[in-house]
Amino acid sequence: MRASRGARIAFAALCLLIVAWTAVMSALEPVMLDGWFIDHWQHGHASFVDYVHGNWSGQFFWGNARLGQWITAFTYGEVFHLSFTPLCVLALFLLLLVHVRGRWPTAGWSDAWMLLGLLGVSVLAQPQLGPLLFYRPFTANYVVGLVVQLIWMVPFRFALEREVRRSLAGELAAAAGMIVLGVAAGACNEHTGPALILAGVIVVIRFARRRRLRAWMIAGVVGFVAGYLALMLAPAQATRYCGVAEISLAERIVDRGVLGNLKIVFALVWAGRWAWVGLAVAALASRLARPRPGLDARRAALAWFALAAAISVTLLASPKQGDRLLFASLALATIGIMVILDGLAGDRARVRAAIAGVAGAAVATAIVWSVAIQRRVANDYEDRLRVLAAAAPGTVVHLPMLRDGSSRWFLGDDLPSDSHRHHVANRYQLDAIDLEGHPTIPYRYEVRYQLAGAARVTTRQFLPLQHLCETRRDFADEVAALRAAHGARLAGAELAVAPRTRVPDLRELVASRWRDGRIVAPTASVKNEGYTRWISVERGGLTGTLDVILVGPGRIEHLEPDGGRWPYRPWGRGTYWIVTCAGDDCYLAETVRHTQV
Repeated sequence: MRASRGARIAFAALCLLIVAWTAVMSALEPVMLDGWFIDHWQHGHASFVDYVHGNWSGQFFWGNARLGQWITAFTYGEVFHLSFTPLCVLALFLLLLVHVRGRWPTAGWSDAWMLLGLLGVSVLAQPQLGPLLFYRPFTANYVVGLVVQLIWMVPFRFALEREVRRSLAGELAAAAGMIVLGVAAGACNEHTGPALILAGVIVVIRFARRRRLRAWMIAGVVGFVAGYLALMLAPAQATRYCGVAEISLAERIVDRGVLGNLKIVFALVWAGRWAWVGLAVAALASRLARPRPGLDARRAALAWFALAAAISVTLLASPKQGDRLLFASLALATIGIMVILDGLAGDRARVRAAIAGVAGAAVATAIVWSVAIQRRVANDYEDRLRVLAAAAPGTVVHLPMLRDGSSRWFLGDDLPSDSHRHHVANRYQLDAIDLEGHPTIPYRYEVRYQLAGAARVTTRQFLPLQHLCETRRDFADEVAALRAAHGARLAGAELAVAPRTRVPDLRELVASRWRDGRIVAPTASVKNEGYTRWISVERGGLTGTLDVILVGPGRIEHLEPDGGRWPYRPWGRGTYWIVTCAGDDCYLAETVRHTQV
């Protein structure tokens, strides 16, 4: 049935609102956080093939092998960003609508109501909706990834509603298309893959039992599995997070403890708590009313909740946590919530109007609030960039913090991070950036090498200490280049922790050292057991009796071994250096940051 003119106008107005909101936020978004690294790469005029290879191989510490990361590079072209991002966000909400209804939108009043409801519930459910929709690296990696996966799910969703018969040629074409789409969807996200593969297998089995199995269904699941394996087996997965991703699942779960694992299991409930509260209120208000959601609606909602929970629980295997990783789970839970609300409202105009009113108020508040924050951030960053551009090379620039901190609509200032502050300083040829409350980094890395019969020479500087593993990889590459250039004349090289003024009262400190044809680089890891932290050391070629020294806020402690490990208790909030020494050879083995003591 054709929708009325008024309904079509209302539906189109909501679509235009989504596009306009995203376009305004995208236009105001400054280059920040990982955007600095991508923008710097683009200014280096490297090819897109090099960019893809660098992300796939793990060459970029800020990159990953996901399909969305490739798209991220294009979003730092303003024309592409301002045209692609709004359409991508609109596609997200339209696809959520498609999965609620099991059909394409008809632009009727019912679909307009549903689209507004999906927007409102998303505003309430997503704790980081602003950064996910309006911060390019998040949008490309998580929103684009979910859009591709929702598109992959559409044929399965339609098949659950109705049977479609095709000719042999049509079936073969559909199977070929689903293989390609499946590979793309599988390569989009590490965390959503296992649950979606399981869901795909369950759906295939269901259709097989009903004698409705089609070749394209098997092709879609096989393609998804192939794409997911390609993502997970990419070399970058072995190097991301400095090798943290290589720790076994059992070790990771044990290390977190019971409380840490329970936080992950119930993260879906806590992160989306306002949406769940809204659903509970609506259910209670309609408890004695008719109609209640039918059995099919309740089953459909439970299926979406189960899929969302399965994706959320997959995070137990992840070395990293964060609200952005719950985006897909909460988006799928939003579908289930709207299925229930649609059943509760039924044909009652007043109930539908009440739900639309709450959703509309939430969306209106979100738009005003988010645009105000983004505008302030854009102005503050414009002032910051003006100061940086006007500064003389080689100087130390003092900057204030941004006025807005981390919130539902903004990730927060990026320059408190040592690595970003260091990178931006290098970008503007400054000696350092002294940020309000975050003073100049007191150290830097230097590669020092010595030729036979010559004095030691400093050749280059590196990133600050929280990227120690990446810096060590760079040092290994630098050693290879030095050996190629000088051959047998190269007597030794070291990755020195070089002070800007002075280092703590320790012997000369390095992170890695090359000598006698091999690299010596001891590493350390920390486990939390109760109130005590335990340090384990991998010698990395260092021989002799180990002395472990902890350099923390305001003091230095020489630790005593206990069963092959070194226990300690943090005495203040801040960064701690784990230093391992054997005689006069002292190495920075790891840095850790303690926020609670």
